[in-house]
Amino acid sequence: MITQESLFRFKEFIDSKVKNVLDLLKTIQADSQSDFENASFEHIKENFNSIKQNISDGISKFEKILQKLDKELAWEDLCVGFFGETNAGKSTLIEALIGGDGRSIGDGRKDFTREVKHFEYQNIKLIDMPGIEGRERHVEREIKRAVRKAHIIFYIISSTKEPERETLNKVKSYLGSKTKIYSVINVRCGIDAFKYKKSIEGDNLSIIFERTKTSMNEIFGGCYDGMIVCHALLGFYAKGRPKQDNLKDGQRKALEYFGKNRDAILQMSRLNELETLISYGTKNVNAEIIRSNAYEAIGAISSTLGRIIKNKKELDLNIKQCENNFRQKKEEILNTIAKYKNEATTEIEIMLDNERNELVEKVYKAIDNELTEEQIKNEIKKTEKIIARELKEKLNEVVSSLNEEVGKVMEELQGRIALQGKFLSILGLEINIKEIIEKLEISALYIGKQILESLLAIRMFFFGLLGIIAGVFVFFKKILDWFFGDPEKRKKDAKMKARYEIKKAIDKIKKEITKGLNKEFNNISSNFYIQFKGFENQIRGLRKCIAEFNKYIMELKKFQREISTEMCRLLLGREDIEAYIDKINSRPYICILGATNIEEPNFKDLSIDLEHVWCFNDIEELEHRYTYKNSDGEPQDDKSEFLNRAVEVFLYNQKTTA
Repeated sequence: MITQESLFRFKEFIDSKVKNVLDLLKTIQADSQSDFENASFEHIKENFNSIKQNISDGISKFEKILQKLDKELAWEDLCVGFFGETNAGKSTLIEALIGGDGRSIGDGRKDFTREVKHFEYQNIKLIDMPGIEGRERHVEREIKRAVRKAHIIFYIISSTKEPERETLNKVKSYLGSKTKIYSVINVRCGIDAFKYKKSIEGDNLSIIFERTKTSMNEIFGGCYDGMIVCHALLGFYAKGRPKQDNLKDGQRKALEYFGKNRDAILQMSRLNELETLISYGTKNVNAEIIRSNAYEAIGAISSTLGRIIKNKKELDLNIKQCENNFRQKKEEILNTIAKYKNEATTEIEIMLDNERNELVEKVYKAIDNELTEEQIKNEIKKTEKIIARELKEKLNEVVSSLNEEVGKVMEELQGRIALQGKFLSILGLEINIKEIIEKLEISALYIGKQILESLLAIRMFFFGLLGIIAGVFVFFKKILDWFFGDPEKRKKDAKMKARYEIKKAIDKIKKEITKGLNKEFNNISSNFYIQFKGFENQIRGLRKCIAEFNKYIMELKKFQREISTEMCRLLLGREDIEAYIDKINSRPYICILGATNIEEPNFKDLSIDLEHVWCFNDIEELEHRYTYKNSDGEPQDDKSEFLNRAVEVFLYNQKTTA
């Protein structure tokens, strides 16, 4: 039996842990608002800070969940909630328990209970919820608040209809996994049936009983604690003080049929079985309050953690994809730049070689035909113009092709990023990952624009080449001076000298062009690196921000472990154990260290399926007994996922407390 002193100590413990979690979330939020380190990339900095604000806004929502928790846990009295479909008999059952006057009993019309109602019963608070299917949305907030206070839930079912799974799942969404739930089948038959009837059992009751039991076990798992069959209206006739004429008439008939023996009516109704169950709860009220409130706190932390981790995994995955895309496209662009650099150099060399050969041929003809100096100069000027025109055309072609190809690569990159954002599953995520990906898409667009603008520098390089070409062809004056200055020289020697000087001049043009192209293409590559460095810094900063969450996540899990351990020590009566409770796919799991010899019945108060309870001697056995990951490093199933988390938490605790 847990004493009142132990209960209050546990309350103070929970209060302090919840406040610790709130403080930690505020720290995470503050850290996520810090400025981006690299101020030299203003555009990138703006996007990055927008991303971090997005993360901060998401954490604010997590914080509000726990603020509600801090205010809405009930510690003083046992709270019992009554759920059920409309007209199932919730209000009648409560009126029977409290011996009321029947004012809250409906007249058979739908949705009679339209608000959350509270009643007192033997120092216990009874909570009558609105009908759970249909139009309860307008009181959904009140239902959730009442559920947070409830330590035990009774789900009332009419004997004429088995519960709908959709409705049970809706109840589960309200309860989570922190509250024990019992099902109560309320037998629906008029009082006149008991003039001859000696039992509340009916032909269809056993079918409803088995189907209900199966559905409740499947949906609520270890939180489901059993079923009771009773006749709520007959119980009211045994204990109630009706004021309505129809209820007075029904009570009169019941007394007549049962020989004015109220105890006999009560026994027939089986309401006393429900009273016994609630009475057991009052005897063990402190354990129920501790278990229920501990699960509420663990559930809130687990839910917050689940959302943060889900967001982190989604963002991590998409950042990784963005990095891979950028790395791939970066390599493509570098290869493209190198390709066009080599292509331009090679084609210009071929073009100059052709012009060299044609110029040699022209000079040979001039020598053979003994053309005048003016005629040869005109031929050389024509060659200058041809080289200048062909160079301009080639450089324009290179710039256009390079611009088109790099632009296409950047468009593909932006398209991939946009596609990631488009197909992200963001429903229910507090951190808007799609918005973050869109920011990265804008960064890619900005970087692509800067790279494409830098290609214009190659066109500008052409105007510098004009002076080089004109300057180089001054060498041909030596040929003219030599040839016309000494006409007695043999034509063969003159041609050899001319060929040598022409080759020398063209080689100098090649050298200057190659040098210039190398410089301009290197400038393009350098500008490309500068732009991509900004993006890489953005990703690096974002990764650093995300990596910081790992530490905070483990701290949140540490609080979860501490609450789990304290609760299990109290409920199992063992001070030598450690525990970790978490939810996987909405089902609670528990791992206990140092408790391999605990008897199975002692786990009943934990309200967790035994198949979801794992006990180990110590962390070493937990860590080495099972393989929790597949060949890809991912958990194999829910059990592996949970035990993998447990290993991380216990190891982290071992590390931080050593």
